[in-house]
Amino acid sequence: MGQGHYAELAKELDFDFSHAQFQQMGRHFQIRDGAALYKIWQANFCHYYDWKVFDVTVQALE
Repeated sequence: MGQGHYAELAKELDFDFSHAQFQQMGRHFQIRDGAALYKIWQANFCHYYDWKVFDVTVQALE
C-alpha cells in the first residue's frame, strides 16, 4: 500500500457519515456502533496535528 515514504500506510478505518456507516478492515458497520472508536480516532488525530505530524490543507469544492 502506498509508495515511497508512505509505503507502510494502509487504510484501516473509514467513517462515512453521509451513509451512516464506518468501515474497519474491509467490514461495514453502522456508524452508531463506531462512536467510541471515532472519539479515540479523532483525539489521536488532533494530538498528531498539534505535534505537526500531518500537513493539513483545506480546499474549497468546485
